[in-house]
Amino acid sequence: MKSEKVNDGKKVAIQELRKAAEQGDAEAQHALSVVYADGDGVRKNKAEAVKWLRRAAKQGLAPAQVDLGMCYEDGDGVRKNVHSAVEWYRKAAEQGYDWGLCALALCYISGTGVKQNVTEARKLCRKAAKQGNAIAKATLAELAKA
Repeated sequence: MKSEKVNDGKKVAIQELRKAAEQGDAEAQHALSVVYADGDGVRKNKAEAVKWLRRAAKQGLAPAQVDLGMCYEDGDGVRKNVHSAVEWYRKAAEQGYDWGLCALALCYISGTGVKQNVTEARKLCRKAAKQGNAIAKATLAELAKA
């Protein structure tokens, strides 16, 4: 009985989230993409997840831009395309978003989708580290050893 109420509550929440997403709310679109990617209360559907993620990213939502970049980098729900990944990471980084800065820096370190450039990677990591990003701090520490 209790689990039915939880399931009904989740269904209602997803319906409300979908309504907000359909009305153009970028945060709701991003959240709905996670629901579909995880199969949380709905059937797991990568194509639907990417559809909502792309809508949020195109509206300039930096976390969605990074997530979409990761999809392209890994080929998760889309055809793998490291150049598209870098493009989305760069859009988030240009907004100063720490995870966008960090993801782009890692591309520069490895030469994924861009020409390898450790100097640029350090610059990006410093910006992300100033925001408290632990991955950026660890990456800077590793680069200092090299």
